[in-house]
Amino acid sequence: MIDAFLPYPPDPNDSAEEATSETSLRYDDVIQDGRIRLESAWRPTGRLLWGDPDVARIFRSMQPKQTNVLSRVALQASEAVLEPRAKTRTRVSHRFEHTLGSDGEVDRLLFSTWVTTEGRGPDGVFRPASRAYGQRVFTRIDAPPGQHLVTTLAGFGESGVPPHRVTWEPATRLLDLPDGAIALEESPRLDSIPLLFGLSHTDLNQHVNFLMYHRAIEQAALSRAVALGVGARLASREIDLGYRKPSFAGEQVRIALQAFRRAGDGHAEAPFFGVVAAVVDDDGGPAERARFSDFPSPRVVAQMLLRP
Repeated sequence: MIDAFLPYPPDPNDSAEEATSETSLRYDDVIQDGRIRLESAWRPTGRLLWGDPDVARIFRSMQPKQTNVLSRVALQASEAVLEPRAKTRTRVSHRFEHTLGSDGEVDRLLFSTWVTTEGRGPDGVFRPASRAYGQRVFTRIDAPPGQHLVTTLAGFGESGVPPHRVTWEPATRLLDLPDGAIALEESPRLDSIPLLFGLSHTDLNQHVNFLMYHRAIEQAALSRAVALGVGARLASREIDLGYRKPSFAGEQVRIALQAFRRAGDGHAEAPFFGVVAAVVDDDGGPAERARFSDFPSPRVVAQMLLRP
């Protein structure tokens, strides 16, 4: 069980498909004190999913220029200390889903995944190490505005729609302070260093890989933590990322942040430090704004919690 502060979508019920594996952590999957690196929570996802027959069947039913893109990722890591290159046990489940629009009609198809990893500690005991949730939306490449969402796929049978219905949550909800958080700043402010994307930040989807946003937001959060007197001996342990539009090699963006602490953690020196963040275009306006909506429309939004 991971003691988490930020919300995490619950694992699906017994009707969800599952895959499991045993492997080992890489040397760079853990930080200096033996805790798993937050990004490493995501790594088992593809290895266990893309060879799954059910997943492959649905993906084969997509038409040309149809694809799926990440719309939300939640990563959480425990405080368990693991041995170098620790043995791990990983469980992955997935579920295809749909949402309804205000007219009661299907307006999008989703592919959601849940990954949980246990790692072996120096005492030989396996303990919860991390978990990762991913939500993907089926979409049409180069479709006109308002027509990019895919609402049926032949792989789902006569109806073209998976049976599980969920409620769509817009990414911008992450721009509010999470429940149980107390702001350390009255308003959001741009990080002083612009973020420039190169080819090494991209992947085969032809845009910036989602993990690059986690790294950039963590770096900006550390700078803000130093400015607020918390210090930089922190590591990201939880993040909830929402994606609104992609970034590409050669583009420059800025990161707007507002720092918070958990209620009951004391003052700015508290060990639990968090930020609400948005990756935005630079409009040349003031660094500090009254609210996140005063910045240009965000590409990526996030809530992140860091611990020493």
